Amino acid sequence: MKGQQEEQLVPPPAYKPTVVAKDTAKDSHAKEKPLGEGRLAVLRQELMVFLGNSGVLGSGMVVSMPAVTLNQLHDETQPFWLNKDESSWFASIQNMACPLGGLLVSYFLDRIGRKHTILLTNLIGLIGWILLVTSFMHSDRDMIYYQMLLGRCFGGIMIGMFVSPVGVYSAEISLPKIRGRLILGTSLGLASGILLMYCLGYFIRHNIQLIFGISCCYQLAATLLVFPMPESPSWLLTRGKEERARKSLRYFRGLPKKEVDYVPEFEAELAHMKELADASNTTAAGESLSQMIHRPEVYKPVLMMTTFFGFQQACGVVVIIVYAVQIAQQAGVTIDPVLVAVMLGVARIITTLFMTGIFEKWGRKPSGIFSATGMGACMLLLAGGNWFPDTLGTLHWLPVACIVTHIVFSTMGMLTLPFS
Repeated sequence: MKGQQEEQLVPPPAYKPTVVAKDTAKDSHAKEKPLGEGRLAVLRQELMVFLGNSGVLGSGMVVSMPAVTLNQLHDETQPFWLNKDESSWFASIQNMACPLGGLLVSYFLDRIGRKHTILLTNLIGLIGWILLVTSFMHSDRDMIYYQMLLGRCFGGIMIGMFVSPVGVYSAEISLPKIRGRLILGTSLGLASGILLMYCLGYFIRHNIQLIFGISCCYQLAATLLVFPMPESPSWLLTRGKEERARKSLRYFRGLPKKEVDYVPEFEAELAHMKELADASNTTAAGESLSQMIHRPEVYKPVLMMTTFFGFQQACGVVVIIVYAVQIAQQAGVTIDPVLVAVMLGVARIITTLFMTGIFEKWGRKPSGIFSATGMGACMLLLAGGNWFPDTLGTLHWLPVACIVTHIVFSTMGMLTLPFS
């Protein structure tokens, strides 16, 4: 719970930074911007969020991996193959491990910080891919299968842990004006990972070990990319590490590493963040866990998000991602079903790029309602092809259109709202 409180240690929307005068020798005619919104500051913030989201891309690959590997694993001509029940466990066991990841991240975010939680999450994902790659080294079939399940469990834990740390990190290092698009990077990273796995499945049709190996190499690269990231200044202040927090905040505000100047706005923002950190520490020390849970600002968001995620799962969003190829086959798609999966990935990324503007123009609630309504209509039309084979069933383009449009509608609200 303490970790959830500290996630709020960011300047509130009412915080309005003042303008710092710049050296007019070079850009006397340039328009002055608030500290933290200058070109260098925004570039640094975007770069560090990109490095953090590189691991989120890896979790997207874990989610969509069954879509491109199940057909290969069902091939009975191969030395190793899975029956229907085994493949069902292989595809779904990650979802059973996700809640464990959610519990772990709430513990580690507070105790080891945002950066090291992201690093730990990447390491867990790396272990999962290593287990999958090395599973075929066994000669015993059962050992191969059980090690693959264990690798999928580690992947599920990674997915559960990646839900919040990068978003929290993005919020704590940025100002309100650019915070929305930085936080949406989590959804974009997840969508990119799904598309990357679909592309691997499209080009590699008969070698799942190669798919596992490429994914493992990517996860290793994503893990290494975390090391250059500075820790969140907000978290450092809660731990009393003011000097490190000062250096971190100077980096994210586009200021030189050496303090050769005195910037009033920087000092004011640092003092404001320290006040929030002290208030959070005081509140956490004076309240028990049961008292925190009974606070409206704690239990109301928890209930709302739990309900929302429940509806998200019931809408079949994750099912289509995990079984995209198989659903396309069952729906009677006449083109390559793996190509349909790639189309789904492209459609999701394109829609995600426009979500910041859509949320700002429509608001969150209308976007969610529109998204859920569109998804329901797409599923009804897809089912109608089987209910009315002589009418809707004759439209061979309808299954592809329904599946792709379903992904577009889901991205417009049900998939992206929790991360925005």
